[in-house]
Amino acid sequence: MASIRFGQIQEFMWQAVSRPLNEDYSSKKRWIDGKSFEVSASDFIKPNEKLSSAQRVQIYNQQYWYRLLDCLEDDFPGLRAVLGASGFLRLATEYLNEYPSRSFSLRDLGCDLPEFVDARQDLIAPNATLCGELARFEWAQVVAFDGPSLEPIDDEYIRTANPETLKVSLQPYLTLLELTHALDHYSVALNRHARDRSEAGSKKCEADTVESGGEPAPWPVLEHIYLVVHRHENTVYFKRIDVSGFLILRALSRGQSLSEALNNAVEFMQENAIPLEGLQNDIQKSFALWNRLGWLQNGNGLNRQS
Repeated sequence: MASIRFGQIQEFMWQAVSRPLNEDYSSKKRWIDGKSFEVSASDFIKPNEKLSSAQRVQIYNQQYWYRLLDCLEDDFPGLRAVLGASGFLRLATEYLNEYPSRSFSLRDLGCDLPEFVDARQDLIAPNATLCGELARFEWAQVVAFDGPSLEPIDDEYIRTANPETLKVSLQPYLTLLELTHALDHYSVALNRHARDRSEAGSKKCEADTVESGGEPAPWPVLEHIYLVVHRHENTVYFKRIDVSGFLILRALSRGQSLSEALNNAVEFMQENAIPLEGLQNDIQKSFALWNRLGWLQNGNGLNRQS
């Protein structure tokens, strides 16, 4: 032990703690070099009167993975409810094997889950579309909660600028979503269901899935909606917008000028036989609201980050 450097102990512990568990949640019996893990662990960690070296390390290995899985469950409750406890555990484990934690903050742990869900539809069948939408929707809430905020622009800036050249961007914490399910209503219903079950759980037990018995969790309703996930005064909100507002905001987020965004929205509505009556007044009201909510910032990047 005396000849082992502290850095070697650190490296061993990181590899031992972070490596995937077996299906029964025990540590793997073989170390990365093929040797017995019991032998490898004893090179770095002393046993005690109750636990061997490998058993002592296994505790940390298990707790590391339990913590990661708990974090994903907390950040994606709707996805867990749809997949069920066992289905979500399988998805989360496969995800962490492919996208292990690389950040000092657990906040970033699920950042690649929407992409992973789209790529691994075998893990989410037969609800691939719903699960993909849920992954994006619930990750958007993480972003909205503590994503960076830039200084918003004011109404006067928009009124006096040339619309042909004016570029307005969206706040980094804001996410636009086109969904085929009413996930905003589903999220509210799921939270209410979890709260009700939690109150009942003081008499019974954990109750947020069908598998735990009792009243099943709600299921998302099919509805084509356009949704903005954002925050206001440090609280995360979901706001539905109409198709014209969605098209304009999406175009602005892609770097188009205000004039281009408006023209593209009008063209889309004409091509899809969507009435244009009152559109100008609606857009003016929408911009006033978006600005009051702080969604818009200078698209030329001149604003400071707060």
